[in-house]
Amino acid sequence: VAPRVDDVQFTDIPRETPPFATAKKLFEHSNIDDSAVEFVPADATNLQYKSETFDAVFALDVLEHIPNEEAAIREMQRVTKSDGLAVVSAPIEVGIPELIREMYRFLDGDRRQTGSIMELLQNAVGSPRVSDPGEHRGYDYRETVQLLSRAFRETLVRYCPLPAVKWLNPTAIITATGAD
Repeated sequence: VAPRVDDVQFTDIPRETPPFATAKKLFEHSNIDDSAVEFVPADATNLQYKSETFDAVFALDVLEHIPNEEAAIREMQRVTKSDGLAVVSAPIEVGIPELIREMYRFLDGDRRQTGSIMELLQNAVGSPRVSDPGEHRGYDYRETVQLLSRAFRETLVRYCPLPAVKWLNPTAIITATGAD
């Protein structure tokens, strides 16, 4: 986004010293000029921006980490202009995508989210488990779609990386327009 617009506000709760070190390092490695980017410490449930400030707001793999997702979406809606756009990427951690993700994590050995085969099956055929704070808290992207649909006039869900076979995809890309 940064090379295509005049102003970017990159917000996060800084958890590293110096703040935003990882994001700034990614800009350096990508050779993208970040002079249009302002790094702003902020809580997504209580943004310090005026209402209807932004043409577009992005929450990329963020909402599943926020305990009060509904408050974060209300804030996204509040700071988005009435004719603006909100874009959310969200992991799909139910059904076949959950099985695929967990098989990859198991084979990769880097990390495992589920603690048992029974828990994995519950996530795949039922509702996601409620996890510890800081994890994905039993995240179900379908709830995110519902919350965005209440806050914006139009909501569209696309699936990534294989839109034609949405039941295989690990990520939902949700666009919402027309902040009410």
